[in-house]
Amino acid sequence: MQFGALETTDQPIYNEEATVWTCYSKPCDKSLMEKKRIAVIGAGIAGLTCAYELHKAGHNVVVFEKESYVGGRMSTRIKDEFPMDTGANHLANVYHHMRDLVDELHLEWEPMKFLNYRIIKDGMPVGLLDTMGRLDNIRLAFQAFIGKRRKTDFFNLSTAVKYDTDNVEHFTRKYMGSRAFKYLIDPFVSVYQFHRGGDLSLGTMYAMIESQYNHTEDWKLSQIKGGMIALPQALADTLDTRLNTPVTNVAVHEQNSLTVATKDGVETVDIVVSAATADVTKKIYPKASPGQRAVLDGTEYASTLAVALKVPKDLLGDTTIVWVPYVEGSAISGYTNEAMKGDDLIHNGKTLLLVWFHETFAKTMMDKTDEEIYEIAQKELIKVCPAITDKSLLENHDIQRWPQAMPKFSAGHLSRVEVFLKKHQGENNVFFCGDYLNAPWTEGALQQGQRVAKEIIAKIEG
Repeated sequence: MQFGALETTDQPIYNEEATVWTCYSKPCDKSLMEKKRIAVIGAGIAGLTCAYELHKAGHNVVVFEKESYVGGRMSTRIKDEFPMDTGANHLANVYHHMRDLVDELHLEWEPMKFLNYRIIKDGMPVGLLDTMGRLDNIRLAFQAFIGKRRKTDFFNLSTAVKYDTDNVEHFTRKYMGSRAFKYLIDPFVSVYQFHRGGDLSLGTMYAMIESQYNHTEDWKLSQIKGGMIALPQALADTLDTRLNTPVTNVAVHEQNSLTVATKDGVETVDIVVSAATADVTKKIYPKASPGQRAVLDGTEYASTLAVALKVPKDLLGDTTIVWVPYVEGSAISGYTNEAMKGDDLIHNGKTLLLVWFHETFAKTMMDKTDEEIYEIAQKELIKVCPAITDKSLLENHDIQRWPQAMPKFSAGHLSRVEVFLKKHQGENNVFFCGDYLNAPWTEGALQQGQRVAKEIIAKIEG
């Protein structure tokens, strides 16, 4: 059966001009299909995936996006031939739901050209575990042995709520030692979440340990050909996606009827899915229920900036990602060698080096001019990248500011979200959708979009 340009299962197709249901392989009973008009706010990977699943189920879905492009933190911007992944920088083979969707949309999934992690110790890049002593390794091995036996899912942290009892810094210092925290756990948190270990729930760490040790090979890094934006764009192309159209208000009326206001007017819908960040959802949806308000009020984000610099393509050799512990530098949390992505990131003997900043330092830079940010980035990078012997090796390229880069899965957040999901999701016929709902990283956000769509379909079908 054909659904647009895609092959799908035996789903009904709604022809709006003829107002009939058609099914290519067998008759469809329209009485079993109650078509709803659904507004999805935000064209990030969570919102687009949710909209895609609802659209496949036969509903009339409109996606509103405030930016001129789709993807949110899963996007790509091309400048001077270089495609810069402005948010999420790489994927992994353990992203099974994403890989299935990539196949369904006829995209290409491919490995990075090389993979070699390093961490800065005393100003020099070394292997990730080369910073640990013998006792540190014994403690780490013990925690790994315990952690891998726990039944958790990193991409659905509601499975780790029972461990949402402490923060990572307190636990790690007590049971794994100060060095393990400073030179392994905290740098991992900082390079991928941009905040410190004290703002991460123990449940999140346990879920990551379980995944890392039980699916080690699947955590090898990968990419989608065409950049991070390839998948969001492919999803958006199947939908009624309205760019440059921020939603300014979601209003609840009698009998839970809803209206959505944009620059183009007010539209009446049956269901709203807010896949915007929690702070935006809170702003545009002032009549949220108390249960909905609690999860929005309790969500915090870490900030960062991505600064791209052109460098000689062989500057970092086969090193792909470098972690910078906070004790080695309070500015930069890590940097990546974009040559790992292949020929598309190599032009005229140059590649991109992407620099990411610790949350606290990033907040001090957010309102500075681009010129000031480049100057600071180059100065700080030289301190933690010994391969750069002179500023002449660096050429300014592009900047992406992220005031709300990553949600903080802090102690207590997992439990608060789980209460919301069980008791308050869908109140007023408004559903929330996004990574902050116990769904880390792009794979978690994608899966969360699928779960929300499934819940909405179940509600409609009664």
